[in-house]
Amino acid sequence: AHGDSDAVDVLGSAYAATDGDPATAWTAPQRVVQHKTAPTLTLTLPRPTEVTGLRLAPSRSALPVHPTMVAVNLGDGPQIAQLQPDSAQPGRAQTVPLKPRVTDTVTISLLNWEDVIDRNALGFDQLKSPGLAEVAVLGADGNPIAPADAARNRSRKVTVGCDRGPVIAVAGRFVHTTIHTSVGAILDDAPVAAVPCERDPIAL
Repeated sequence: AHGDSDAVDVLGSAYAATDGDPATAWTAPQRVVQHKTAPTLTLTLPRPTEVTGLRLAPSRSALPVHPTMVAVNLGDGPQIAQLQPDSAQPGRAQTVPLKPRVTDTVTISLLNWEDVIDRNALGFDQLKSPGLAEVAVLGADGNPIAPADAARNRSRKVTVGCDRGPVIAVAGRFVHTTIHTSVGAILDDAPVAAVPCERDPIAL
């Protein structure tokens, strides 16, 4: 998933809407609230597949604000859907049936939401932006297409090469480092070692 968000933190970015974790939520940019400009989230599927619907889950908390109307575009024009208020079951996922189409791109626009006022870090009241905790694209069998696999993802290796790893200034030199870890280690807040790319000693 990709789209503009209110925070640079991955837990609030577009990624959060498709990570399989309802505790994280995509939060649309703050700028959309003044004129209720429709923020957009775009999902790219692994391959063209028949899409028959969406399962949308709002945040379990009041923020980001829960959308009340969405437009979904499978490449043949927007399909408008009204979402039911979830006051009885906060965070409850809702299924939006769609006119089926084979596509690899699904665009979701949030058209309307209830105004929620919150106080920002500077002490000013401001309207808060909407968002979604989870989005699942449903196939012809009604099951999610390419859903997030938390167990498989935890074992995935993460490598940051010497050209992008942390750089340490030592004795007037810049020493590049590399990182080798796993998604599971990062999620568990385990220490991550940065290993110097140059193995020769540095004279201080």
